[in-house]
Amino acid sequence: MDKPAGWLSVAGRGAKPTDCLLHHMTQARGTQFWPVHRLDQPVSGLILYAKNAAAHRLGNSWFEGRHVGKTYEAWSEGVEFPKTGATFTWSHKILRGKKRAYEHAIGKVAITHAQFLGETNGVGRWELKPETGRSHQLRFQLSKAGFPICGDALYGAKTPQPEGTIQLRACRLDFSKVEGDRAGLPTALEVTGIAEQSAG
Repeated sequence: MDKPAGWLSVAGRGAKPTDCLLHHMTQARGTQFWPVHRLDQPVSGLILYAKNAAAHRLGNSWFEGRHVGKTYEAWSEGVEFPKTGATFTWSHKILRGKKRAYEHAIGKVAITHAQFLGETNGVGRWELKPETGRSHQLRFQLSKAGFPICGDALYGAKTPQPEGTIQLRACRLDFSKVEGDRAGLPTALEVTGIAEQSAG
C-alpha cells in the first residue's frame, strides 16, 4: 500500500481507528491484514501488509534478516548543503525515548547510506538507503548531520508543512535478495517520489 502522510500504519493507543491505514483496509475489503513493517505517522510511502498469518511470518523474517532493500526520498532544510552527488554512510547508536530518538552508548546501531541529489530554493533532496530499521532512524540522522527533514519540528525543522506530515517518503522496496518463496511479490515495488506525489 502507499500510506498517506499523517496516517498510522496500525492503530496506536488512544488513536482514532479512522486515522489508521490498516483499519481502512480491513473495513474496505472486509478481511484481516497483518502489518509486516511500519512507517512513522508523518511519513508517506510504501508499506507492506500480509493477507494471512503465514505470509506475515515470512515477511517478518525478510525484514528481520535485512533481506529487503529500502529506499526513501527526503527533502530537508540546511545551511551549507554538500555537492550534488555526494554520498555518506551514517552510523550511530540510538535509543528511542518517549517522543524522539537520541544517541546513547547502549543504543542500537543505526546505519544509513545517503546521497545528496541537489538543492532547489533552499531545500535539499536526498536518497536514503537504511541498512537497519531503528525507530526515527532517518529523521534523527538527517537532523544530526545538520539537515532536518522539512516539517519535522521534533528534530529541529522550521519549514511549515501540512499538520502531521513531513517530507520523507518510502519510495522503493527491493526483494531481490530474498531467497526462496517471495509470496508472489515482484523483484521490487516502487511508488512516485515527493514531487510527483505533491503534484498529484
